[in-house]
Formats: sequence, structure tokens, C-alpha cells
Amino acid sequence: MTKRVSTPEQKARSKELARERRANLTPEQKARRAELARNQWAKRTPEQAAVCKAKRSAYYTDNKDKAKAYSAANGNRQVELTHLRLYGVGLQETIDKFGTICNCCGTACKSTQPLHTDHCHETGVIRGRICGERNRAIGLCGDTVEGLEQAIKYLRGNHG
Repeated sequence: MTKRVSTPEQKARSKELARERRANLTPEQKARRAELARNQWAKRTPEQAAVCKAKRSAYYTDNKDKAKAYSAANGNRQVELTHLRLYGVGLQETIDKFGTICNCCGTACKSTQPLHTDHCHETGVIRGRICGERNRAIGLCGDTVEGLEQAIKYLRGNHG
């Protein structure tokens, strides 16, 4: 059997098609794929797991500079594509709509602490852009008004 030779354009197109196929999977199909992957990893012996871990560690050590260069060149593009995939709208559009100030506490966006796109986990609708602290607090309260009201009730009852 001969090995097919692919051009960089063919490889890029193949990756793009694979991403599209994964994006169009139903939740049931995604769950099934995740289950198969977990089962495959669960069947590994401890020796096989150790070999995989060593290979992965060596790969990341050997390619650290290459990864940094890739991130520097494509970091913003990857963030934009991920945002588009997750929310159906580009990051820049979201920033244009909600701004660069936390919609929850009013602090300005810092380059070291970028704002998070807050969204409803049930509907997927974007609610705004908020700082990491508020995003974690809302998430830890269960992403519900009731959870936040319980926290408020607790604070009022125990702290004045």
C-alpha cells in the first residue's frame, strides 16, 4: 500500500472538514464519542499509561518553543475561532456589543485579566462580559438567581 502525499493546503482542508464534522455532531453523538474515548483510556495498563505520559511530557518539552511561536502568531485567531464555535458570534462582535468594562462590577478590562463572556448554560445566550472573579462567583452559586439570593441572605444574616 502506498502512502498518500498531501499538500499543506490539503491537510488544512482535511482538518477544517474534521472540525466541521465534529461541530455538527448531536449531543448524543458527542457523548458516545466521549464514552468510547474514556473506555479506550481505561483499558490501558499502568505501564502503557506511564509510557503515554512520558511521551506527552517529552513532546511538550521538545516543542515548547514551537508552541510559543505558534501561540504568538495565532493566539488571537484561535481565541476568535473558539468564541465563534462556542457562542455563534465572534469575540470582536461581543466586545463591540458589551464593551471592555465588566458588566457586573464596572472594572476595566486588563490585558493580564481579560473579561469572560458570560452566557446562560441552558439557552447559550450571551449575557455580557464580566471579570473572572464575578464569573467564578456566579458559577459557584449555580448560575441561578436563587443561588445568589441564598448567598445574599447568608451575608445579611451573618454579617450585619
